Amino acid sequence: MLSRIFMVTLVALAMLTGSVKAAEYPKLKLIMGHVGAPTEINLLHRFAIKFKEEVEKKSGGNIVIEVHPAGELGGERDMVEGLQYRTLDLAFATTTVLANFVPEVTAFDFPFLIRDEDHAAKVYEGAIGEAMGQKVLEKSDIYVLTWASNGIRHILNAKRPIHSASDLKGIKIRTAENKVHMAFFRTMGADPTPMSATELFTALQQGVVDAMEGTLTWIVPAKFYETAKNLSLTRHLYAATILAMNGQQFGELPKDVQSLLKESAMVATRYQRDYLKSAEEDMVKTLEKAGVAVVHSDKIDFGSFQNAAQKVYDELGGEYKEIIEQIRKQ
Repeated sequence: MLSRIFMVTLVALAMLTGSVKAAEYPKLKLIMGHVGAPTEINLLHRFAIKFKEEVEKKSGGNIVIEVHPAGELGGERDMVEGLQYRTLDLAFATTTVLANFVPEVTAFDFPFLIRDEDHAAKVYEGAIGEAMGQKVLEKSDIYVLTWASNGIRHILNAKRPIHSASDLKGIKIRTAENKVHMAFFRTMGADPTPMSATELFTALQQGVVDAMEGTLTWIVPAKFYETAKNLSLTRHLYAATILAMNGQQFGELPKDVQSLLKESAMVATRYQRDYLKSAEEDMVKTLEKAGVAVVHSDKIDFGSFQNAAQKVYDELGGEYKEIIEQIRKQ
């Protein structure tokens, strides 16, 4: 009988402790936007769902994250402006968008610089990522909660199989409005055409562009393979993206809420990285079943792509030389 009373008391204390802990966090709803497809294959949405789950669980439901995927709140630039005007609480932003405010982040955009997810973790979760996050805050009042992964990029096109850099000659390829990305493809004889991610599917469908470069976690869930049937696993660029918040708004939050958001963002980032280490092979199989002709890495002349990349380093890398060397040493 005493044992039963003791157990009931323990349960009651546990419930009380839990409710007190939850009460430590203010009631808060944060609106979060991204441009990714609303599926867990897409890395942005995968992150968003994990982040939401962690924040709501750890806050006892007091802090709610409302996720708006697939560009519901606009393109990346629109959402960054939303952060600045505080009409949006949380959003993802790529280095391409950030470079408009903080030119130094362009250093992360050079081809074949970040080797894989393990290398990315060392770069972005270490001193380099921390220092760059501080620059972003100082120059744009955007607070970097984490440098999340957006995967390794490949080339999908509607014209022909791409085995070497010369195969890109004359191909009109969608890129972000990023001087390094555009220079890389221009060096190979392609015609880089910047446009918003939200316009790309229709542009491929209508032949406005012949090709795109992107991650499999973007290509597969957004079904770009319905518009182009040649995929080359070039692994030419690692794509990072930040989870961002208005710096002043973040600073106004209680310290425990700040810590909760940062911890949850890191959990979601590592959740992405673990997924990526095993997911790409399955996504390639999905594409092949859908009739996509895949040029695997062992059939690609990487020397030709790296020669093209070196021309970009020679042309544009000078002002970023120090950080590029730091990244390579990680």
